[in-house]
Amino acid sequence: MYYINKIVFALLNPVAFSLVLAIFAIFCAIVFDIEKGKSGRKIVFLFAFLSMGWLFFFSLPASIRITGLPLEKEYKIENASKSPSADAIVVLGGGVYAKTNSLEYAELQMGGDRVLHAARLYKAGKAPLVIVSGCTEERAGRLILLELGVPEEAIIAENTSRNTEENAKLTEEMLKEKLGGKAHPKILLVTSAWHMRRSEYMFEKYAPDLEVIPAPCDWEATCAIDRDLEFKDFLPSPDALAQNSAYLKELVGFWGYKILRR
Repeated sequence: MYYINKIVFALLNPVAFSLVLAIFAIFCAIVFDIEKGKSGRKIVFLFAFLSMGWLFFFSLPASIRITGLPLEKEYKIENASKSPSADAIVVLGGGVYAKTNSLEYAELQMGGDRVLHAARLYKAGKAPLVIVSGCTEERAGRLILLELGVPEEAIIAENTSRNTEENAKLTEEMLKEKLGGKAHPKILLVTSAWHMRRSEYMFEKYAPDLEVIPAPCDWEATCAIDRDLEFKDFLPSPDALAQNSAYLKELVGFWGYKILRR
């Protein structure tokens, strides 16, 4: 299932899907021989228009308000000091390049606010333990947390999970073992606000013994609507394409699990 999910997400991202539509337009041009009929030309032009329109829409900074805000709006922005207390802070992997032979340090990227917010919650005394969950977090999120002043004995790296479903399953197992089988331990679940709806659903479904308290951060779409629209927001941008691609993945992933894997 892991590889099927990856293939589906790869095919539905804006660039790949636009290419699929463009290839289909070329295929139709060959099959229908557009020189000989208006109906063939209409089909070719339709798929060519859809291909360009799809890519153009997801490349616009203005589109972030449409694709990202529905994912973030159900969660509230809260100061770490006002967060409830829990047994552990669980940080979902992402937003950090792992330290390698080429990198002296772990490097933050889009979503890097996750480890920063986890450190805020720990320093605010909201939980005695921080679990970083993801297949490279031993060399990524854990190192950033150490640099931010979280003591090593308070950090556990769940270093096996490859996606959010596995994050939930393996974190539950690890936390139960760490807490000696405590019933229904509370966790502060830290991830990007736009990733929180799917993450919360995954933990409720695949880690039912955990009591999940959302602790979102990385408010990309919310930040976008805090300023007025400008002319540049209607010009294609590679950064906007990356953000909108992430939001589309979340929407497809959430509803895919809801409908196909009840």
